[in-house]
Amino acid sequence: EIKFKHSTSLCPSRQTLRVPSFRKLISRQVAMASLSSWEDMKMAVKATPRGQALEEQKDLRLSGQGLPHTDCKLRLFGAKEEDIRLTLYRDHAGWCPYCQKVWMMCEEKQIPYRIEKINMRSYGDKPAWFLKKVPSGLLPVIELDGQMITESLVIMQTLEREFPDSVPMIPTPGSDSFNRAQGLLRLERELFGDWCSFVFRPSGGGMFGMGGGGGGARKKLESTLDKVNYELGLAEGPWFLGGDTPGLVDMQYVS
Repeated sequence: EIKFKHSTSLCPSRQTLRVPSFRKLISRQVAMASLSSWEDMKMAVKATPRGQALEEQKDLRLSGQGLPHTDCKLRLFGAKEEDIRLTLYRDHAGWCPYCQKVWMMCEEKQIPYRIEKINMRSYGDKPAWFLKKVPSGLLPVIELDGQMITESLVIMQTLEREFPDSVPMIPTPGSDSFNRAQGLLRLERELFGDWCSFVFRPSGGGMFGMGGGGGGARKKLESTLDKVNYELGLAEGPWFLGGDTPGLVDMQYVS
């Protein structure tokens, strides 16, 4: 067996990874070799405890329950389907960061919603019916009470305003925490711009390297990262504004 010293979210302190013995590995290979088809293998996997748990989650997803998953088409959180006001249009592949932050916010606030998957342009043309609704074709989009809303940050602000009774994501306007949140959102945009400069024009400075040479992009990115690290150090716990749950600022930074 292998033991890990350091604690991480995926590897708890002193977690033990049990490696099957050579005899067990051979017996498993013999068992797998005896399966005559992919269908036999599929049924064998479903018969395992893990396979049964996955099948149970699959059934729960069909009724809007269970754990979050990229295959979900409906999320109820105890509500009735006929009472749903929100539809989230997100990327089919599940890797768009702008879709992810809106998705996370819906889950954290437990807002009942439907999901429609739309392909990214890199996977082909957008569906004609979607382009009629959203001519730009950009994702994510929400349809709230029949109104189409684009831009992830605008969407998150709208969800906070329209669903105030669930987990709060934005501090009270006018408060010190609200003013700090505004500053942190500006810092996130600065970080994004500096990252773009470093990736696409590393010898320059400023947005996309427009503003000097000599490797300034890297220095500027490191300086901005230091600012972000400082702001994180001011908060108690893992979230920028403290507390027990993430907020809109965290959603903006995390993806």
